[in-house]
Amino acid sequence: MRHSIFLSLLVLLFGCQPATEPVIVPPPSIPDPTISATITTVPHHDGIIFNGENIGQSPATLMIYTVDQLTDSLTAASAPEGVVEKRIKIISEAKVEVTLLLDHDLSKMAKALNLTKILVFDYGEEITFDFNKAELKPELKPLLDKQAEILNNFFKGVDIHICGHSDSLGSRQRNMEISLQRAMSVFNELVEVGVPRANIKVQGFGSDFPLVTNETEAGRARNRRIEIILGQ
Repeated sequence: MRHSIFLSLLVLLFGCQPATEPVIVPPPSIPDPTISATITTVPHHDGIIFNGENIGQSPATLMIYTVDQLTDSLTAASAPEGVVEKRIKIISEAKVEVTLLLDHDLSKMAKALNLTKILVFDYGEEITFDFNKAELKPELKPLLDKQAEILNNFFKGVDIHICGHSDSLGSRQRNMEISLQRAMSVFNELVEVGVPRANIKVQGFGSDFPLVTNETEAGRARNRRIEIILGQ
């Protein structure tokens, strides 16, 4: 089923806008590109494998047409069995940034969740919550509706980890509280739109797992996020 459903879900999730980046020719039945994805491999610039072909060194920009292309058909040349962590950061309705972590020591969230390989949908604070608040922004709800469709259609029965993260400002107790409250808000929305609650695990990690430095406002903003994580 996963290979028979094209990315109508992802079109709805991220929207469709004209692309300016280099375009890989889509299957004949897909008339228009759906989403621009900038791919980076870490810790070094590796060859990127897309649909079984090496398309060049990281970083690269692709047009993605199906869910499988984003979740299954994208990997690194030095990791033929799959990368340790594939992080999909949502930038806008028509753009994502995908980071492929190649080193087990770099995937702190995989270790924290006791998983070998993970797929991460990364929702930054700019599209999720106002500062120090746990109520969903209106623009997040339709995105989570489509995220639920993807989870139910492509990852049925898979454990879903909803992880809240904060920056390092404030007390540890407050950071744990707000990160958990935000994760619970996402949990409630996903359950309301049909994701089985039995498959979901919710955790707040406070500032324990920053992606970048907390020494700058830009870094702190990047670390305030919600992650929807699936084991691979």
